Amino acid sequence: MTETIALIIGGISSFVSAAALVFAAYTFKVNKSQLNFAVIVNCTERFQKIMPGIKSDDAAVKQRAIKQYIDLCNEELFYFKNGFLPQEVVDEWLDGMIYYLPHYVSEQSFRNKHEISELIAKENLSQEYPRVFSAFQFTDLYREHPKPTRPQLIFNVKKNLTKTAAIPNLPLPLIEDATNPPQLKE
Repeated sequence: MTETIALIIGGISSFVSAAALVFAAYTFKVNKSQLNFAVIVNCTERFQKIMPGIKSDDAAVKQRAIKQYIDLCNEELFYFKNGFLPQEVVDEWLDGMIYYLPHYVSEQSFRNKHEISELIAKENLSQEYPRVFSAFQFTDLYREHPKPTRPQLIFNVKKNLTKTAAIPNLPLPLIEDATNPPQLKE
């Protein structure tokens, strides 16, 4: 009789343990989704507040907004690098960054000539953020492809982020296949 009770208690204990593990996994997944959503909302709101300043005719307002934008990009690259965002969001945000941030081919030389990227390069603003500066190094890409496509540029940034991983055990599935850059929907 005591053996039967022990078996029943052991079975119940095993069931409760399994149910607790399933619940913990479910809770983790829900919390991660909520964190991802909160990061997306926060970054989007900050971006929307920064953009009017970037488009301002007032030089001081524009300069402050550009610094805020680089800071935001640095933070977003951190989120990309650590897998906090879905790949579709990563690709979309990198596509936007590629428009504004300088495409460095050396420490002092860059390729994309846009008013904002020129101001960033002129003031050496991205060098204050090593993650941004190293992610937007395009020396090899421009050597191989004088006019790279946006998917190639995005792929290069992702590759640079994985090369400069300063965090051990980096959970970065940013590059699925290093020989075939992903194609973006234009």
